[in-house]
Amino acid sequence: MEKELKIDFGCGIDKRPGFTGVDIDPNSHADIIHDLEKVPYPFEESSVSEINSDHNIEHLDDLGRFFNEIHRIAKPGALFTLNFPHYSRGWFSAQHKKCYGIRIFNDYKDKFEVQSIKFNYKHHTYRSWYFPFVLVVNFFANLSPAFCERFWCYWFGGFDCVIIKVKIKK
Repeated sequence: MEKELKIDFGCGIDKRPGFTGVDIDPNSHADIIHDLEKVPYPFEESSVSEINSDHNIEHLDDLGRFFNEIHRIAKPGALFTLNFPHYSRGWFSAQHKKCYGIRIFNDYKDKFEVQSIKFNYKHHTYRSWYFPFVLVVNFFANLSPAFCERFWCYWFGGFDCVIIKVKIKK
């Protein structure tokens, strides 16, 4: 039986188990060193069953080109998980070229079907004294991500992370 190909774009030093890591940094734990600005990506058409992209789209110049390549390499029905800083907090790094919100897939409905949207207020605070506060903020933000983005995402200084899961449509 052929092993399913799963890709972890922007894996850094935390490559997901069972995934093929892809990163631009030669010091990462990536299996493949590749610049996501350069197309085509080194994968066959319709060959990937699951794709994870962790905090790299904010560093890219052309989101459409990235989404087109994801669509090209993914199998029909493949799961694509996209993690990125929300625009309410995304400008905190000078390396970020662009920032996005939860409607990032609105122009790509013919290629991607949104399955879930989740906010994460602070994604590196699990040992912090204010972790219970983070849990409460995340709970209310995720009751309605659209309401959160429209009305109260700035009340707490912005959200570190948006996690959107989509299914590939072909």
